[in-house]
Amino acid sequence: MASDKKRPGKPKKSSDRIPVMSLAWWWGLIPALITLIIYIPAFQLGWTNWDDPRYILENEAILQMDWGSLITQSFVGNYHPLTMLSLGLDHLLFGTSASWYHLVNVLLHTLSTVLIYFLFAKMSRNGWVGFFTALLFGIHPMHVESVAWIAERKDVLYGLFFIAGLLAYLRFQKDRNRVYYAATLLFFLLAVLSKAMAIVFPVAMLLMDYWKNGRFKQEARNWIDKLPFLVVAIGMGILAIVVQQQAGAVSKLEVLTWYNRITVGFYGLAMYPIKLLFPFHLSNVYPYPRLTSSGLFPFSYYLIALAGAAFLILIYIQWRRKKMLMFWSFSFYALLVVMVLQWISIGSAVMADRYTYLSSLGIFFLVTAGTSIHLGRFNKGLLWLGFLAVLTVVYGSVTWTRIPVWSSSETLWRDMIHKYPNRYATGYKNLGNYLAQSGKTEEAHRMLNTGAGLDPFDAEIQESLGNVNSMEGKVDVAIRNYDEALKLDPNLISVYQNRGIAYSLRKDYKLAINDFDKVLEMGSSERDVLPNRSFALLSMGRLQEAIDGFTRCIELNPNEGSFDYFISQAYFNSGNLTNARAFLNSAKQKGYVSISPDYEDKLR
Repeated sequence: MASDKKRPGKPKKSSDRIPVMSLAWWWGLIPALITLIIYIPAFQLGWTNWDDPRYILENEAILQMDWGSLITQSFVGNYHPLTMLSLGLDHLLFGTSASWYHLVNVLLHTLSTVLIYFLFAKMSRNGWVGFFTALLFGIHPMHVESVAWIAERKDVLYGLFFIAGLLAYLRFQKDRNRVYYAATLLFFLLAVLSKAMAIVFPVAMLLMDYWKNGRFKQEARNWIDKLPFLVVAIGMGILAIVVQQQAGAVSKLEVLTWYNRITVGFYGLAMYPIKLLFPFHLSNVYPYPRLTSSGLFPFSYYLIALAGAAFLILIYIQWRRKKMLMFWSFSFYALLVVMVLQWISIGSAVMADRYTYLSSLGIFFLVTAGTSIHLGRFNKGLLWLGFLAVLTVVYGSVTWTRIPVWSSSETLWRDMIHKYPNRYATGYKNLGNYLAQSGKTEEAHRMLNTGAGLDPFDAEIQESLGNVNSMEGKVDVAIRNYDEALKLDPNLISVYQNRGIAYSLRKDYKLAINDFDKVLEMGSSERDVLPNRSFALLSMGRLQEAIDGFTRCIELNPNEGSFDYFISQAYFNSGNLTNARAFLNSAKQKGYVSISPDYEDKLR
């Protein structure tokens, strides 16, 4: 669109305008239905070891239904209480059945697709533009990560509220009804409490003003309306940065020179639209490129980064020329992606599919509305519909084949390693951990050793090697791995726990107890530490301390019969056969099966 030179601020009434085409409201359900059908395979997906344990499976706040902690604490370097509450509710209703979590993600994504239809149909006054914008959003392969990854619940949740907020604001623009203003503010609050990326919402409101008026309104009232949104956005933005820095999520930037940071930022700005239009070589992680001996990226990165810089210049040119469609679309895309570009980024990957979740709408709107305008000039409406239909089939097919990649940790990390071999140490570590848990210790060793070669300073890889060696009975080697891990990162609580277990296996119970005490001092849950600590005390003959420890274990987990059994052993060793029999019977009542029939014979 362009504006009339004689009447600045008003859209030009010419063939540059998007053709007006009305569709019944129920057409908005069709993209949602297609999206739902394409995501049917997602209901069969399982868990992965990529943040799923930290968010849900090993998160004490989730497991214990500690609603207060879910609201007030940060998790995995993010403060998003509404997201955590939604995951807590899932756990309350469905336990750890992954299918239900995936179902909720898909339903949230599908509902967003419906809202996107109404938003862009109203903005363009063209039902088909809304239809295909929503459909491309719903089925695009780059959105599989946001939908199929349980730990990325924050994307589909914040996306829903963000779009709902824009719809409410669109209605407020029409009649200035304060009910819709309040609804806009409410949806913004819900979005920003779901994911901090929603802090750009006030700027999105300005873009909506521009779309409606052909200019950025200067009236004081318009700016006053934005003040509550700006206050919340600034506050949440500061909080997000503090939380991320405390979690060490921005550490990757510290090893990059300033010019390489700028390069990576502009690279992402250009590369996201390329992958949106041509979704090739998709991966859950896009590792940083290898630096040359002079500390530079490959030449192609600088070339693409120049295209990214040119993209910003293009946005300015479109604004100066009052090309409303291109300016709005490019600006919306840039606004929603700028927070995760690596010059100011949160995270450690050069780019990520999930960062296109809402930013892609700018590109999709430009594609659908732009082709509508230009093919409409030549009365080629059927050609336009055909082009978008083919695009839909292609994207839908790629998405259908991409979803199973998220079936398990093994499928996820093998896919990444296949596409980026010998590039990302964490990928080898996570695959190695999964293989070890599956009993494939030999292959786990290979993966972890490869990871250690890629990043010899990764303490978690050394810990994982220790775990595998411990599983194979190589306790001394395992302890050396744990020692190395603690040299690299003395604050890794789990290493002290695992080394304590290894010391117990070696019968160095005093050293084991020292490690378990260290774990407790560092703030780990008694529920995780006391069983191993109490068993070490029992093995040392410190019987009353062992009884006290296992008694506390029973208080924390009253249905676990092994604690009663070990208390029985402690009483037996102290000569108190009456109590020994009583606790043995209690263990049996809880379903515990003794692994030592001889011990039961001694108590008869």
